[in-house]
Amino acid sequence: MVTIFVVVAALVSVLAGVGEAASPPRDRLSPTKPTVDVPRETPDLRPVFHFGARDNRTPPSQIRFRCGIDTPFLHACARIYQPFSALAFGQHELRVQAIDRAGNASRLTTSAFAVVGTWDAAADFPRAPRPENPGHDRYGNTTWFYLYSATKIHDPTLYQPLPEFHVFDPNTQIWNRGLTPDGFNVTPLVGVASAEMDFHPDRDHFAVLGWRSPYTGKVSLEMELRFPDPVVQAPSNGVIWSLEHDGSTLQSELLTPANQAHVAITLDVNTGDTLYLVIDNNEDSNYDTTFGEFRLKTVYG
Repeated sequence: MVTIFVVVAALVSVLAGVGEAASPPRDRLSPTKPTVDVPRETPDLRPVFHFGARDNRTPPSQIRFRCGIDTPFLHACARIYQPFSALAFGQHELRVQAIDRAGNASRLTTSAFAVVGTWDAAADFPRAPRPENPGHDRYGNTTWFYLYSATKIHDPTLYQPLPEFHVFDPNTQIWNRGLTPDGFNVTPLVGVASAEMDFHPDRDHFAVLGWRSPYTGKVSLEMELRFPDPVVQAPSNGVIWSLEHDGSTLQSELLTPANQAHVAITLDVNTGDTLYLVIDNNEDSNYDTTFGEFRLKTVYG
């Protein structure tokens, strides 16, 4: 009996040793730092990010991620991640960490990016069948205003919304003060013609485009205006354009037929500030149709 007991005990000991040898050592290696697909600048308020990482035991498809934007506190994130809420215009910081099946966490990957606001008067113009005055931008803000002046005085308190909207063809849609009985425009007007803005003042009123800032910081403004060639359009003494920041005039010049004006400036704005492009008839309203572009972009750094 003693012999049998000894043999059995020895066998159990051997089998236990075999089992211990067959058990793999605990995984203590962390995944690699995550790779992150982050644009330096994005116009999207809810940008999409792609994460990746490698591990010695966990397949890439089973690696989990934790991330956070502008916070040290991380939460579970999908491999393809999109923030639930819209981000503000400006600079942001994304932090990402990879975790394998054993719970090992990688070092953090930190990536900086900026959400850039862009506005284009012609592209943003609310066309039929849903015209708006004021009009919304691509972000849902009430940003664009199609106006005329009550008198020929540069004073934003005297600028009023143009009351009527008219479609002349799919590419030509305007706000003005109405139509004459025979179908002609009652100027002033502010509208869009193909991919350009279209302006026409009259003897007693300015034509005015307004942009109200939904952002506090710096913006770059690029404006181009052109006056049709006098061969195409009857003689005119041109128009006077003015760029205004609320009640202050930033620039003002005479634009004569067959010439162009170009402005590229950077300025500080606060949320609620309004920039105005004012077109004056220069005391003669004959053939004062003026075309142009008016674009803005947030600037950081």
